Amino acid sequence: MTCAEALSIDPTKCVAFEDAQAGIEAINSAKMMSVGIGVGITSISPDIVLKSTREIDFKMIVDFYSKWKIT
Repeated sequence: MTCAEALSIDPTKCVAFEDAQAGIEAINSAKMMSVGIGVGITSISPDIVLKSTREIDFKMIVDFYSKWKIT
């Protein structure tokens, strides 16, 4: 959220990557698209779940973001 504000970018236009449940909760609260990496989901699920950073694929993220809706 701090980065989005510093860059004057609407948080709903951001994609954030996180490896902790608390971070996913904060990202979702900020209305950003969340990508959980190796997260043990205990409450709120990220929008995309990856096992590791090796699975990050730019095209996949862009494709998902283009269809993503804030829930």
